Amino acid sequence: MRKRSLILPALLLVAMGALSQADLIQTRSNPVGDGTMAVDTGRGDWSGLTAFNADPDDAPAGETDWQAVTIAHDSSSFYIRYLLHDGPGLNFRYNMLIDTDQNRGTGYIGDTSQFAVGAEYMVQGATLFQYTGSGTDWFWSDLGLKPWDESIANDVEIGFDQADIGSPESFDFVLWGDNATTDDMYDDTGAGGGSGGYFEYTTNIPEPSTAALVGLSLLAMLRLRRRRG
Repeated sequence: MRKRSLILPALLLVAMGALSQADLIQTRSNPVGDGTMAVDTGRGDWSGLTAFNADPDDAPAGETDWQAVTIAHDSSSFYIRYLLHDGPGLNFRYNMLIDTDQNRGTGYIGDTSQFAVGAEYMVQGATLFQYTGSGTDWFWSDLGLKPWDESIANDVEIGFDQADIGSPESFDFVLWGDNATTDDMYDDTGAGGGSGGYFEYTTNIPEPSTAALVGLSLLAMLRLRRRRG
């Protein structure tokens, strides 16, 4: 795991108590049936699933340059698929910062408070870590290497048990390409601190309300009458 040396000004620690919440960019959910997803050399099981917004080609050649991410879940696992414009082999420069309590006031927010989420967990390469620090320090507990495949160039998939991150119904996240020269964030505003942007994945798809169902039924009846007329 990569180590970062940190210098924490006293004023920064005081400021952590008044962190603002960043902006939600997009929410996605891709429920799949048990046994339909596998971390392997094929990608056909991702067909029909909806990715988050595409990211521009804006990192130096050869460095981690996000293109898109798709997340899916079945009854027990999460699956992540990274598409990249370019990048090295899967390593510590690939980071997904996962905010399971959806509260930027807790979890890792970056050594200079730069991230739009407070991450309780991080997928670094294919290793899952749990945050044990106090917000800006670099203290993580190694939860182990997870199943992964990068047999297709610039196309990586990783899977892990939902229980590994506390089985959240929803979580916020940003991707962090911790590059040697210029970091690449997904979304590009993900290093905007309290005014930055982040994404949400949810397993909790609300059922339509009774009022909504009644409204849809009335609309269908009106359309049927018009067709008959």
